[in-house]
Amino acid sequence: MVIIMGAGFGLSTPLINNITVERSTSAKKAANLSYYSMATFGGQFLSSLTASIAVGKNAFAMAATLAFFTFLITFVKFDRNVCSDEAACSEAESAYKAN
Repeated sequence: MVIIMGAGFGLSTPLINNITVERSTSAKKAANLSYYSMATFGGQFLSSLTASIAVGKNAFAMAATLAFFTFLITFVKFDRNVCSDEAACSEAESAYKAN
């Protein structure tokens, strides 16, 4: 089971990294990659912390609560319209539609 989970994580990391690069404007690319990196490795840290604190049935409830609050914070903090420069937004959108 651990090998399957590790393989899934190993395959998803470059995929999400590539999606982050493709969907980011050139001005926001470095910031978006750093956010992705923080989320990935912060999640690894929190999962081991959650597993060590909660044992048994409480582990799922604790992980679900943590995921819910993370979703709320992400939804409130990050605006969907990430482009403040209209020219850069239209350039990125036309490049995305071309692919």
